[in-house]
Amino acid sequence: MIHVLSTCTVIMGKREEFGDMVKEITSVYEKHGAKLVGFWWTLGGEANEAVWIYAWENLKDYEKGQEAVWKDKSFPMEKFSSTVITYTDKILKSLPLTLVGARARAK
Repeated sequence: MIHVLSTCTVIMGKREEFGDMVKEITSVYEKHGAKLVGFWWTLGGEANEAVWIYAWENLKDYEKGQEAVWKDKSFPMEKFSSTVITYTDKILKSLPLTLVGARARAK
C-alpha cells in the first residue's frame, strides 16, 4: 500500500468553490482505484492550501490510476484549473517503524 500526499494552492476567494468540488474529484479518483484517507485545509503556513491523502494498492496502480483520472471526462478539469494555482503529489511509503507499517505487517 502506498499513500499519495496531494497539495494545491487555491486562488484567493475560490476556497469555497474548490471545497465544493472535492466530492466530484474524490468520486473520479475512487473510480480509478484510490481511497480517500482525508482532506484538510491548512490553518498555518501556506495560505489557501488544500491537502489530501489517497491510498493506492501499489505504485503501478497509482501510475495507471493517476493517468486515468486526468483523462477521465467526468473530472472537473475546467473548474479545477480555474481555482488552483499550484498542484503537487508526493508518493509516500511507510517506514517500518510507523504504526501504519506495523499494522500492515501484522495483517
